Amino acid sequence: MRNTLLHHLSTGVEATMNDEELPKRKVDMVIGENLDAISIAELEHRISVLEAEIHRIRAEIAKKHASKASAATFFRT
Repeated sequence: MRNTLLHHLSTGVEATMNDEELPKRKVDMVIGENLDAISIAELEHRISVLEAEIHRIRAEIAKKHASKASAATFFRT
C-alpha cells in the first residue's frame, strides 16, 4: 500500500491518503495533445501526475530487477 500526498491547488490544503482511498479519476490528458488552452495550474498538475507515474514505474522496474537477480542466483546454485 502506498500513500499519496494530495495538494489542492485553489486552497493550498495538503492531505495524505493511501491509494485505495483515492477516487478513481478519468484520464483527461493525452500525450502529445495541444496544450494552448490548458491553464498553468493544470499543466503543473499534469507534471505532478506524470512525475508520480514515472516514480511508480521506476520502482516497479527496480522490484523486477531484484526479483530477476534473486531468481538467477537461486538457479545458479
